[in-house]
Amino acid sequence: MKLTGLFCIAVVTDSASAYAAARTQLRGKRPEIIWLPCFAHQLNLCIVDILKAFVSLDLCIKRAIKVIKSFNRSLYLLKNLQDRLLQTGKHGIALKQPCTTRWNSYFDALISLQKTKHSLKKLLLDSEEDTNLANKIQPELRTTISDDNFWNNIDGVISMLIPFAKSLDILQSNHAKLYDILEAFGNIVPHFTTEKSDFILTFPQVEVSCFINRMERRFSQWEQPLLLLAHFCHPMMHLKNINRKPKYAQSNQSVNIGVRILGSWTSYYYTQWFGEPATRMNLQVLRYFNQESPFDIEGFAGFEDDIDAYWRMVVIEDPFFKQLSKVARRLLAVSVNSASYEQLFSDMGLIHSSARNRLTYNKVLSMAQIRSALKHKNSQGTLASSKRNISSRTSAIRMESIIPTTLSFSGQQQATLSTSSSQQSFPFSIIATSSQSSSVQHPQQPFTAASSALSNELNKENENNLENESIISSSHYNSLIDDWSQSLNFENIDEDGIHQGDVWDYNNIHVADDPSCKFNLVSLFSPVPGE
Repeated sequence: MKLTGLFCIAVVTDSASAYAAARTQLRGKRPEIIWLPCFAHQLNLCIVDILKAFVSLDLCIKRAIKVIKSFNRSLYLLKNLQDRLLQTGKHGIALKQPCTTRWNSYFDALISLQKTKHSLKKLLLDSEEDTNLANKIQPELRTTISDDNFWNNIDGVISMLIPFAKSLDILQSNHAKLYDILEAFGNIVPHFTTEKSDFILTFPQVEVSCFINRMERRFSQWEQPLLLLAHFCHPMMHLKNINRKPKYAQSNQSVNIGVRILGSWTSYYYTQWFGEPATRMNLQVLRYFNQESPFDIEGFAGFEDDIDAYWRMVVIEDPFFKQLSKVARRLLAVSVNSASYEQLFSDMGLIHSSARNRLTYNKVLSMAQIRSALKHKNSQGTLASSKRNISSRTSAIRMESIIPTTLSFSGQQQATLSTSSSQQSFPFSIIATSSQSSSVQHPQQPFTAASSALSNELNKENENNLENESIISSSHYNSLIDDWSQSLNFENIDEDGIHQGDVWDYNNIHVADDPSCKFNLVSLFSPVPGE
């Protein structure tokens, strides 16, 4: 990677126990790298937790899978079902069989079964007059299709999985970022915690508590400050719809996630990532926290959702925020899933089939790259016009100087590495930054006049800063003293002007392993008392 001018900033792996143990060990040895699990896989495991916690749902889904498999295994039954679907005007509907390794497959399978409900019941009625058809339908299959409670349970499972399915569609996309994770759980958690929700009114409290405990245990394994800072650094999200006074995961004590804690986390990550101590970070965080100039929502609207350009423009307008900008740009560039290499494995499996088993590895990899590039090119038009289903977020993020890269050559148009003939695909994604922007090709998108001149202005600004770095006038010195004094005063004041005693103390422990950085998931999305 050094030969190509790239350096690793993040590694995303599967959630297998071996990978989880490796992440735990490596983040202590290499704290400058962000070690993450695949959050699309993590959310899919939450759906599996639902099936384990709710016995009635598990039985309902098992019966539904038996119906789907029975029809897919019999061409005779499948043909008769398709004929009745055509009679009702439903074209192109097929019973989808779920796969444990394919995300959202259970939800898609239940949706396909729900669409064939009336045709299946009509098939049962017709079997009373058709002996051949009646002999093909097993008694257990007949009982399931004619059971109205079964279909009511299917409707209930689908309505319960809808928030998971929508969030999973976002997290498994190539454009999913760290701030999408809290947005996703902000839409999921209220379905299981609101007192008057259909979910709470339908299922026993014991099963609901079991599922919530499973989600809490999974959430406690993640690096939560990273997720909160990424959400905070997005100018349109800014910790909105999140309770900034949650409870600790291991106690019932509340904590105020204000300027001091956010500033401590930001200083910690800046020091670990860039190898130099942070200066006046609390004051930078405070001004961004209060959305003072140049941090205004109206200003971000002119960048056409280009967050990276927005943070670079902030530095151009005021170099004081250079350190905060560097942390934000790295946070907002990290992908959160391993979907790219999973798609690569699937493409290579389709190419290297039993009929084409003499293809060499290099040729299969090259064909998979071409296939992925074509899929990415075809998706660009729909991506620009699509809108995310989760509120207060944007549809696509264009990163110019910090670009996700996958060693396994995903379908994303990312920076790729030149490798030898012995190159292999690795079961993890690597996010890299390029030291030479000219070597990276970016998809063309509309760009504002202000952001199009960012590179030249930024270079000039950096040159001026370097030239004047050693020259400190008396007025400049006085302003530095004033800023320093102001930052000390602001460290003990939260956004409401109230003394805040909550602060994260770095005790030579990684932030991902610190119990004081573990919060209760439900309390993060609970309404703040008095608001």
